[in-house]
Amino acid sequence: MSKLYVDFESYCDVDLNDVGAYIYANHPSADILCLGYKFGDEQTQIIKYREPLPQRIIDHVESGGICSAHNAFFDRCIWQFVAVKKFGWPVVKLQQWECTMLKVASHGFPLALEKAAEAMNLPIGKDLVGGRILNRVSKPQKDGRRIYPKDDPNAFSILYKYCTRDVDVMYLFDTTIPDIDKDEYQIWYYDQKLNARGIPVDILSLDAIIPKLEEEKLEFNDRISEMTKGVITKITQTARIVKYANEHQVFLPNLQKETVEEFLETYADTMHEDIFEILEMRQMGGKSSTNKFKAMKNSANPKDSLVRGTLIMYGAQRTGRWAGRQVQPHNFPKPTVKYESIDKLVNDLVTKSRQDIRAEYGSFMHAASTATRGMICARDGKILNIADYNAIEPRILFWLADETEAIETFKTGDIYVEMAKTVYHDPNLTKADEEARWLGKQIIIGCGYGMGPPKFQTTCANYGRNIDFSLAELSVFAYREKYSKVVKLWNGVENAAKAAILNPGKTYEYGYLRFKMIGEHLYMRLPKGRKIVYPYADVREVTTPWGQKKRGVTYKVVEKNHWHRTSTFGGKIIENACQGIARDFMAHGMMTADLEGGYDMVTTVHDEAVSETDENFGSIEEYCELLVQPTSWGVGCPLKAEGKRQKRYQKL
Repeated sequence: MSKLYVDFESYCDVDLNDVGAYIYANHPSADILCLGYKFGDEQTQIIKYREPLPQRIIDHVESGGICSAHNAFFDRCIWQFVAVKKFGWPVVKLQQWECTMLKVASHGFPLALEKAAEAMNLPIGKDLVGGRILNRVSKPQKDGRRIYPKDDPNAFSILYKYCTRDVDVMYLFDTTIPDIDKDEYQIWYYDQKLNARGIPVDILSLDAIIPKLEEEKLEFNDRISEMTKGVITKITQTARIVKYANEHQVFLPNLQKETVEEFLETYADTMHEDIFEILEMRQMGGKSSTNKFKAMKNSANPKDSLVRGTLIMYGAQRTGRWAGRQVQPHNFPKPTVKYESIDKLVNDLVTKSRQDIRAEYGSFMHAASTATRGMICARDGKILNIADYNAIEPRILFWLADETEAIETFKTGDIYVEMAKTVYHDPNLTKADEEARWLGKQIIIGCGYGMGPPKFQTTCANYGRNIDFSLAELSVFAYREKYSKVVKLWNGVENAAKAAILNPGKTYEYGYLRFKMIGEHLYMRLPKGRKIVYPYADVREVTTPWGQKKRGVTYKVVEKNHWHRTSTFGGKIIENACQGIARDFMAHGMMTADLEGGYDMVTTVHDEAVSETDENFGSIEEYCELLVQPTSWGVGCPLKAEGKRQKRYQKL
């Protein structure tokens, strides 16, 4: 049976970017402008506005045929909540869906359809006119009016061509990129269930806090306008703020968070006090973290307080790890105020005035930012089970390197203390020696992928601990001497990767990892059998992070929305492998805890797995045990999960 490729163009009164696919598709105004479709290699067809669904598509769906879309969660929502409910189309079961974006991401290409096509050198060309037309007819006009085909037939003619092109591109993706493993589709089906299940949020608290956030920002605007005599009237006027600061001898290149933080810390004593206050207000009022309150409110279904569609499988490209969208729980801010408990902090933000919050916590904006995680809150009668895979990457690293002593230490002792004993040559150190153990922890977590002394020194400084270069150097080389098999692993996989690139079609392996060049791409096979892909891999002369010139592995990557060639080395390849294997372990554990243990998973954030259950269901000990159930391919890896049961989400 031929595969059916589909692509919806749709209309809604609300903005998709503001509310997410689930709320968008469920909105009363949601409508289908057209559907582009293609059976196999046949010519793409368009079902125009209000045309009936062809019998051939009905037969295909009802007989269990596969439907493929790019970013299929969106198309699934439109099919389910608009096409089925409003127009009586047949239901497409979850297992009938496939997603070309999943294939694109698994091979390390950009997620966006047009950017992926460009990266793959597909001969499609850009369609800027079609994109502009879609933007015009898919939303209400400024006067609230909607454009129908009868109002502008030419616009819809362009839209249909635009949709046709997108379907053709999807087909090229699907037939150009090798199929992903069947096991990955089982995980993707589970991912789609998680996205449909949703994250519970505290709508009542959001309703109380959001107006206070807006009042605080308005107060900042009034203050900045008063201070600058109207030169700057809003904290969002970045160009004006930069120019004003420059005129007062504070030469800011931009107003990015990191830049402003550096200037506030470095020049606090010499900076004009007005500029200091302006930059502080900009930093607090421009916090993306506080914007998440609105994102949660807009994206939540008011009927059940759930935000759906927040995960992207392979969002962390190549490794397969999840990334966030919409609310984006993966980039929640770190706490910036001290607080007694997350429950008290949220309650204070809800019940107390902004002035009282400032008096108790120092800053209303910082207090609200710190409470962002707490807006994820179990519903009445339920509890969140929050578990973290303890040091999952170092555990996997030592397993890959066959560092038996380290593996045993993870099982029976404290590996951070043992590392500190080596650095300080003090066998009597214990957990009570907090400073020494902290350094040992940074060494174990940070030095496993080839980090050198300068970077290690900077890493410690980023955590608020300044160490001199001699200690950084001692730490790095103590690690490499103690765990020499890790160093051997870096060199072994780099040599295997190079050999595979230079000898296409042949397989080279080192330990648990295998490398093979197929076509223009390098594939690294993980223990489970899943593959991490390095697109357009080559061996070229490169400069290493430590300044050495050598023949190294290069490949194409998307970084900061830019597709370019980069280089890698043994430690970085091992980092990719460890993160990919961690994803495989976590996916297995989450599905086991959910599908076999009854713990309804709602999200995963980095190394955490979060589920929501009835308050009297199970235990955190059982939950953690299910998350580390052995796999046939991971025997001997010392996984461990630790967790808590809480009403509100909080980083462990």
